[in-house]
Amino acid sequence: MAGHDLSRSCQREPPYSTPQLSTTPGTPPEQKACCILLTLLHLGIKNIKLGPSLPAFVTPPVLNVLVENFGLAPITTPEEDLKAILG
Repeated sequence: MAGHDLSRSCQREPPYSTPQLSTTPGTPPEQKACCILLTLLHLGIKNIKLGPSLPAFVTPPVLNVLVENFGLAPITTPEEDLKAILG
């Protein structure tokens, strides 16, 4: 194949895009965390550990509902968390 530079065609980007974790540029991290938490709860995932601090939307009444209905708990030390998770 005269005139075709094979090494150049092998250096092109793949025809697909790599999925990104971030949502809309400029979205505050807490808003993303809230969306992820609500998605996990909607999927029925329970006993999630949150921390090191609770998101601002988690007021005491909201925290009570999340703890009672979904088993949410704050993180503690890594050793205590692993012991609780692994039994």
